[in-house]
Amino acid sequence: MRRTERTVTVLWAGIFLAFFYANIYEREAPPFVPWDQWDVVEEVGVDIPTAPLKRVEKPFTWADKRREPPFEGFVGADTVSAEWLQRVGHWPEWKALHLVDLREAWGGADSLLGHREEWDRVSWIWVWKAPKPVVLSTVSADFLYAHPLWRSHQVRAFHHFRSKIRPVRSWEEVFQLADFDSIQRALLPTYFKINSLTE
Repeated sequence: MRRTERTVTVLWAGIFLAFFYANIYEREAPPFVPWDQWDVVEEVGVDIPTAPLKRVEKPFTWADKRREPPFEGFVGADTVSAEWLQRVGHWPEWKALHLVDLREAWGGADSLLGHREEWDRVSWIWVWKAPKPVVLSTVSADFLYAHPLWRSHQVRAFHHFRSKIRPVRSWEEVFQLADFDSIQRALLPTYFKINSLTE
């Protein structure tokens, strides 16, 4: 009960305070003039003399030293290190490490991967080395799980068929084991071969 009385008192005080400020505003506000009776006032520009800008010389700091000119030459995509890409190529650390990780996962770095990752927008000339095709009948399941082209359900179906029935004999057999999309069907024969006798 006491709390409601206090709330009502504060509410009425706020209302009267609002009326008080509205009254002060009404007294000091200019009289209302309809827009069609407004006088057009031209802006009067004040000429301020401008002094010529002086160039302020900053003190030299080691952080301001100029970067090396961009490297122009040949760079091996299969041997370049993340440290070189950061130091000479001026790549951010995450991008350099991403190249090394993808190169390891794919077994190499070819121009298709470089174009997809936009690594070809550099001042140097890449020397791409396509990964050697891996023999599918001898590769481990862990390698297939880590490879970007394989999905886990495809690896399970392939490994089950290879371990329980026999090694696969053709790509048609591989593609019948699970659902493969058109990109996988086009790229898998580039990075893998069925056995050591096929080229």
